[in-house]
Amino acid sequence: VDAHSIFMTLNATGKDLTPIDLIKNQIFSLYPKQPHIDEPNDTWKKIIDNIDKKGVKFFNNYWSSRYKKISDSRLFKEFYKNIIKTKKPVKDFINQLLEDSLIYRKITNPNEDDWKGQNEYQIYLSINAITNVFGIEVANAMLISLIREYGHKNISQTYLVKALNAIEKFHFINNAICSNRSSGLDQFYSKSSRDLLNGKDKQNKHIVIDSFVKSLEEKLPNKDKFIVNFDSKLYYSSKSTKQRKLVSYVLNKI
Repeated sequence: VDAHSIFMTLNATGKDLTPIDLIKNQIFSLYPKQPHIDEPNDTWKKIIDNIDKKGVKFFNNYWSSRYKKISDSRLFKEFYKNIIKTKKPVKDFINQLLEDSLIYRKITNPNEDDWKGQNEYQIYLSINAITNVFGIEVANAMLISLIREYGHKNISQTYLVKALNAIEKFHFINNAICSNRSSGLDQFYSKSSRDLLNGKDKQNKHIVIDSFVKSLEEKLPNKDKFIVNFDSKLYYSSKSTKQRKLVSYVLNKI
């Protein structure tokens, strides 16, 4: 790493900067300057507004969906190796960040108004269940990849809904009811999201989704465990409100 990068690892107080601070500094130092245009500052502000103080989480999800799953501590090193050393245009990189930050906002803060297209309400319902009812974050890389491909018209609405339904149902059974951990799923979702990104055409991307759904179904807990936990966990009353969202979700499904 060159002297400039070493210098950037310290701020005025001598404390280490976060990986996002380091990445921002690299982008701002390399971004081609244009007169009378306040870039990349304007685009960076939009990204920060979209991710709502979840910088490291967002960037990790972004990286998982496009490159590979890494720890937070390796974010800057991977960015430097894959973007800076290979001399990829930082303008293209920050535009990718902006696109994915908009998707990230739709995932972490689901809103019906984001899905006003024909037959898109089911998309909102699945994302809302995954995020707000089940509290799942491990699937974010795959959700970003799916919505990105749908936005580019690289996958059909039918296949987007199919994938979202599979994620929703899996985490309802595995996490919400059976209370299983999500260990190992981050790698699975990361690989699946990159397989989808790298699919050569629409047909190939649909094949990737079919394979993804099948793999997710194979990871489901056994039915007996589900039934036992379903009976014991789904309870709501005025004095016991902990499972209110989950009980409401189940009743709405029924």
